[in-house]
Amino acid sequence: MSETEESSGFEAPNRPTDSGADSWKTSGFKRGRSARNRRSVQFSDRCARGLITVGGLGTIFAVLGVAVFLVLVVAPLFDDAEFEAAKQPLGLSTTSAGAKPLRIGSDEFGQTYWRLDEDEFVRVLRADTGEVFREIDLRRRESEVVLTAVGGASHGSAFVLGYSDGSIRLCDLAFAIEFERTEGLPPEIVRPGGVTRAVVGSGQERGLVERLPGSRFRKLVLAVELSEVVEVAKAPITDCDRNDRSSAIDVVVLSRLPAEPEPILSHVAFRVEEDLFSGERTAEYEGQRSLKIESERAQAGRWLRFLDAGRGALLVDPRGHALRISIDEDLILEQNLNLVENAEVGRATDVRDIVTLLGGKTLIVGHGSGAVSAWFLVPDVSTGLDRQRLIRTKEFAVADCAVTKLGTSARGRTVVAGDESGGLHLLQVTTEQVLGSAEVGSGPVEVVAFAPKADRILAACGTADGRGGTVGYALGVDLGHPEVSLKSIFSPVAYEGREGPAFAWQTSAASDSYEPKFGLVPLIFGTLKATFYTMLLSIPLALLAAIYTSEFVSKQRRARIKPIVEMMASLPSVVLGFVAAVVLAPFVEDRVAGLIACAVTIPSAVLGAAFLWQSFPLRQTLPRQGLRMPLMAIAVVFGLALGLGSNDWIEQVLFDSDLRLWLSDSDRGSGLPAWLLLTLPFAAVLTSFSMVRFVNPVIRSRSMDVPRQIAARRHLIKWAIGSVAFLGLAFGLAALCYYGLGSFFGGTWDLRDGFDVGGFDLSPVGVYDQRNALVVGLVMGFAVVPIIYTIAEDALSSVPENLRAASLGAGASPWQTAVRVVLPTATSGLFSAIMIGLGRAVGETMIVLMAAGNTPVLDLDVFKGFQTLSAGIATELPEAPAGSTHYRTLFLAALVLFAITFVINSLAEAVRQHYRRKFSQL
Repeated sequence: MSETEESSGFEAPNRPTDSGADSWKTSGFKRGRSARNRRSVQFSDRCARGLITVGGLGTIFAVLGVAVFLVLVVAPLFDDAEFEAAKQPLGLSTTSAGAKPLRIGSDEFGQTYWRLDEDEFVRVLRADTGEVFREIDLRRRESEVVLTAVGGASHGSAFVLGYSDGSIRLCDLAFAIEFERTEGLPPEIVRPGGVTRAVVGSGQERGLVERLPGSRFRKLVLAVELSEVVEVAKAPITDCDRNDRSSAIDVVVLSRLPAEPEPILSHVAFRVEEDLFSGERTAEYEGQRSLKIESERAQAGRWLRFLDAGRGALLVDPRGHALRISIDEDLILEQNLNLVENAEVGRATDVRDIVTLLGGKTLIVGHGSGAVSAWFLVPDVSTGLDRQRLIRTKEFAVADCAVTKLGTSARGRTVVAGDESGGLHLLQVTTEQVLGSAEVGSGPVEVVAFAPKADRILAACGTADGRGGTVGYALGVDLGHPEVSLKSIFSPVAYEGREGPAFAWQTSAASDSYEPKFGLVPLIFGTLKATFYTMLLSIPLALLAAIYTSEFVSKQRRARIKPIVEMMASLPSVVLGFVAAVVLAPFVEDRVAGLIACAVTIPSAVLGAAFLWQSFPLRQTLPRQGLRMPLMAIAVVFGLALGLGSNDWIEQVLFDSDLRLWLSDSDRGSGLPAWLLLTLPFAAVLTSFSMVRFVNPVIRSRSMDVPRQIAARRHLIKWAIGSVAFLGLAFGLAALCYYGLGSFFGGTWDLRDGFDVGGFDLSPVGVYDQRNALVVGLVMGFAVVPIIYTIAEDALSSVPENLRAASLGAGASPWQTAVRVVLPTATSGLFSAIMIGLGRAVGETMIVLMAAGNTPVLDLDVFKGFQTLSAGIATELPEAPAGSTHYRTLFLAALVLFAITFVINSLAEAVRQHYRRKFSQL
């Protein structure tokens, strides 16, 4: 204690004594209250702290758990195809008569295999031992007639057999599945612990019985159906093919008379009738048409294949010369091409085998150089007629030696190619991938096919020296999800029927032969399109409303306005979507031009009313400040009525009397209004900038000493002149683009024809859909406005009042204070409000599901629909089989949506923290 303190006898009141901080004393005062909280309060604090910590960590782990789950579901999409380590021998395919297999197949369970041999026997083998336990004789009674050709899809078991006497007949193989009782079965399979498979029966009932779990037994019996022999040519059949439809069977046959080099192509039709009670189908011969192909390129024709689901045929010779013939109505030669000309891979100088994929629209060609090429039928736009042409779209380099045999899958666009050295190569045509390769023999592959479930590859290979006969093998394979790759998901892909690569999403169709398209880019683009048009409407409305209620109205009025706006967020999305689809979409369809005009008339009416209000003397307007809100509402209603009321007049003047017809027909009226719609926003921005930058300072400097109403009238005149300048500038820019840029395209540039860049149509107008981006933007903007408004208003209201007072005290107006002081200070909160609204728009499901049309297209057209990631997941996930490619791709869409929202939220938080630190000292 100092000498002064000792001499006065006074003890410092705030100085702790030696007994500690909790026992300090003051002279002349009572003992102060202890700073230590009660134990109950401390316990409550610890509990609250623990609960908050657990809740925060739980939220983090929940989000990470969702991300990990999505990754685990999606990861198998990108697994490579896997072959079994050991191939399964099927026994010697060469019989005692020396016959080689022409076709090979199996049942769907992989327990039995069949071979159609060149000696006209169908032999059935056990998969586990390779034993032939049944032989079916297909030979005809005429001993001099022999089998010369077998045609039909490589992935099926329905064939057409061609003979040396110019006749054909249909052959169908199918496994009958029966569930047997224990009576009559061999004891060795019935007793517990016995064999699991046994051959039973005799004659046509001879089949393989397999024991199943639960003491059940399944019997597989191969049934063969043969049609009547039909004579279709006067010379031996050299090749043939078959195409099955629901009520008919088409057959094309190639024959050649000995004395004439020109081949004859015959189209044979069979009518199919089905018994309603038994389900048995019978084929009856209807008739045929023939065409002698008088072309030098056709003289060496070897392969004849159906194209385009039976509407065309292709004749190919080993040198690659091909003729495409239409057989839809008349037999007409439509295209002459070369399948090895200008090959991009290897030295594709000859053809070894050709097959068609499921659906018959894609031709697969195996070349002697080891390459495989894919050819698509695409529309021939050069002729102006409804015709097609065959073009090469994809090529694969698969082997160092010749490709000898091709086989296709009945479950997709997967091809297996066998080469001269006994190798098998898996190709996926859609994604242009070589999935894998395996060696099954030492000699050339002579027959190759997929099992019905595409889980095995069946192959018959010769020996390296050609003397050891033919050996059959079955090789298990797990294809995984070959229809999907990173390239096919996020890059343009060449699909059937399209000449160039394109982005597409199509997971189902009316036919099982369709090519699935799993590109997510249309859905991502649709999500961004919906977000763009939503935020275009909601951000200005919400922020301006927040600024108004925060800075320009009294606290009592703000307390009434804010809850009303927040109540808008309580409306369910499904209700808004229903209103959009049922009420708003038809309303907008009939008044599109008027609604577009409202974007000009409503702001003009509000600004005009404001300038008109200011033109009156202050002594008249000051006592009537309460009338401003009602008058503003009247101005908005007037602008809305003016815009909607001018709908018919605008359509008559600009859109040739009907906007929807004008949009759908580029030859109707002028294309100038399309550019006008695009240039209106740019003209508004340029006009506003010019007024603020050049005109306002002049008016302000000359209005310093004039009465308020005179200055307001000058601003009113400025606004009127600016409105005229705005419209003139918009028309001038539109004319410059339409005629000036159009001169590079030979006259004019009509945006209704589209403006494609990299697969994206950047044209803002096109064919009008009732459910479109305009409707979605209006309704989703209504749903997002309350979220942005609430957070933005809270951020503006939290700005310290001393900043406003300092600005107003320095002579700034309330508007200058709001724009130059309050808004920069609340930037972090405003940005967070926008980002949260953006996240809501990105993840919205029900509104876009009901009001967007669900059309996965790539264009910026405000009058067209779209499909978003969330809508695609909601509509398709209930129908997708669990674990399928479609199912996992939808989870990939969910993962992409998760990543988009995560990036948006992370960016919003980073920007918010930046501005928070920047203005933390204010």
